[in-house]
Amino acid sequence: MSYSSSTERQLNEATGAARSAYDTAAATASDLGQQAVKAASNAGATMRDAAGRASEVATDVGDRVYKRGMQASEQVSRHVESQPLSSLLVAASAGFIVGLLMARR
Repeated sequence: MSYSSSTERQLNEATGAARSAYDTAAATASDLGQQAVKAASNAGATMRDAAGRASEVATDVGDRVYKRGMQASEQVSRHVESQPLSSLLVAASAGFIVGLLMARR
């Protein structure tokens, strides 16, 4: 098939434009892929940082709760030692009430 020089020139220009558009699209897709990889990496780092901070906060809260529990235990022990009879009466009353509640079930 024979083309005129004008048609051949237009065909070459269209082919060149198509190749240029393809190259641009490929470069854009590559750039987007690299940006997605960077974004995923940044998201992973952010999540690791947040998890580390959450772990630190949980450890701190756990330590404070443990210390308060120990303080309460020491206070109860001191109270029982200083007033054994009233402590025994409170414990017996609590046991009696729990027994009544359990018997009703």
